[in-house]
Amino acid sequence: MLFDWGNTLVDYPLGTTSTQLEFLDGFLRHQLHRFDYTPVSLEEWRDVLIAINTERSDCQVTPFATRMRSWFPFIGREELIGMEEELCRSIFGSASVPQEVWPSVQCLLNQGYAVGIISNLPWGVSAIHWQTEFSHHLRELSMVPPIVCCGDVGFRKPHSAPFLRCLQLLGRTPQEAVMVGDSIESDIKGALQCGLAAVLIGHETTGPPPAGVRTVPGVAAFVEAFIAGDIRSCCERTSG
Repeated sequence: MLFDWGNTLVDYPLGTTSTQLEFLDGFLRHQLHRFDYTPVSLEEWRDVLIAINTERSDCQVTPFATRMRSWFPFIGREELIGMEEELCRSIFGSASVPQEVWPSVQCLLNQGYAVGIISNLPWGVSAIHWQTEFSHHLRELSMVPPIVCCGDVGFRKPHSAPFLRCLQLLGRTPQEAVMVGDSIESDIKGALQCGLAAVLIGHETTGPPPAGVRTVPGVAAFVEAFIAGDIRSCCERTSG
């Protein structure tokens, strides 16, 4: 059983391109103020934000520092490290978790299902900065599932690398697993391309899923339907 992290298990205000650009705009304006950086025009500034927010077509991870240096070469190495840490803290401070999420995941663990987590971290930030965030939330569980971040394998979902790495850690094949996520492009299409079953967590901005993919309103609804047999089981139980 593979779960996406952001806006599937833990909610952050980064679920759409517009909210990502808004968050990035506020953060960078605050950070760049101390460098006396002023964009030539609002149009130019928006182009910068869009470029920083855009991922490579081959899904390869572009590190945060690389994105910043491309547009702000005057920022030093130590300052970039500090910016990345502060960006992550700002994201963590906006997190919210539906109260039924962790009891639902624990229900799967109690019934012997292998659970893993896959995450595309925003703007190429390092997974090192996210370890405390993961630990903070996962302490609700009796065991910590393996977590694969995009930077761990060098590629973002929908590339196959994060999916296959997480399955390897769980000792499962794609045919034995189901992916649960909120993004049609990265979670659902990526899972289907790897041979996994997929279930979409539907939000207000979510479009129609690919044919045959079930949509549920949240993790708790998925687990309830899965345990009840309303969603076809694609996972084998662990022996331990």
